[in-house]
Amino acid sequence: MKLIETALAAWRLAHMLVNEDGPWAIFSRLRYWAGLRLVAVKGEDGRVHVSRVAANTLAEGLSCVWCVSVWTAALIIGVERGARGVGRATRRVLAVSAGAIVVHEVVMWLRSHGG
Repeated sequence: MKLIETALAAWRLAHMLVNEDGPWAIFSRLRYWAGLRLVAVKGEDGRVHVSRVAANTLAEGLSCVWCVSVWTAALIIGVERGARGVGRATRRVLAVSAGAIVVHEVVMWLRSHGG
């Protein structure tokens, strides 16, 4: 159970860092500070496509949930070893949040597919 909880917590934190704005746009500001920019290009179909452009290796790393999840997992495990109560609580909060997101996505998928 602890492994699943830690994996969900690491994914949740990585997803927030890579894909979400966060409160007061803290995560998007962090990505901008690191050199990650959004570029909008109008395609031949007339639609505007937005892509991420990384100015350096750090920014490149912050554009990948898989990459960031390694560091978030290490952080969560390190905090837990150093401050058991804080680490355990942080892990559980992030894991429950990830579980809620999974449930939400499943419900949205079922609704969109006539379920």
